[in-house]
Amino acid sequence: MIRPFRPEVCFPETLEVFDELVEFRHDLHQHPELAFETARTCEKIAEKLRAWGVDEIDTTTVPGAVIAVVKGNRPGKTVALRGDIDAPPMPDRAPQITQARYFTPTTGMPSVPAACGCSPTAL
Repeated sequence: MIRPFRPEVCFPETLEVFDELVEFRHDLHQHPELAFETARTCEKIAEKLRAWGVDEIDTTTVPGAVIAVVKGNRPGKTVALRGDIDAPPMPDRAPQITQARYFTPTTGMPSVPAACGCSPTAL
């Protein structure tokens, strides 16, 4: 079981699903996809959101993206979140044991790295 570095600053609800989130993140990083070839990643994100009760999910309007409306239970401001979900088109030079398990459909190039930088942004 992995624990957050500073659990005292986490919401209790986040701590309840922390291991699930870590497992989800590891799965996505083991299967990186190039820009506009993110079908698996989009489906995994949509599946997770549906499991958490989010029902307004769109994976068709913007190719390679997931748009979801998450409704809170309190009045107030609206927050927009975004994050990159694609991997860079470069060879994975990590040790074999940590390399991704993905082959790009268009090039057949093995193991694009999960070097995405994971750049979520709140607006």
